Amino acid sequence: MKRMMVVIIAAALCAASGYAAKPDRGIIRDAGALWGREGARVTIEGKVAREIWQHMMAPPGGYGHETYFDMGRFQIVIYSKDLIECDGTVRATGTVVKIEGSSKNPRRKEACTEYHVAVDSWECLK
Repeated sequence: MKRMMVVIIAAALCAASGYAAKPDRGIIRDAGALWGREGARVTIEGKVAREIWQHMMAPPGGYGHETYFDMGRFQIVIYSKDLIECDGTVRATGTVVKIEGSSKNPRRKEACTEYHVAVDSWECLK
């Protein structure tokens, strides 16, 4: 009986701490997690933005559609071969692209960096 209680408590602690198997492990839901991952293959979740923020644009060859994409507290641009039209959450898989440019503020001398995603596949989630 005591051994069974220890097993049950250990299983509960593992589940509560995130060690339990999760089908969506590795999905990025906050754009800040893309920082420094240029060239990495990622799966992201977010929503097509209703309010567009200002971003640098640099679509990779073959990606004819740009979509402003809200992820957590941030917004990025994702590039795709097909137009992404989803009302709810979108799950997309692709490669992180680093964009660098100068600031539009003439007093700011350092370069600006953004991370976008070149999307190869996506799906609308409910």
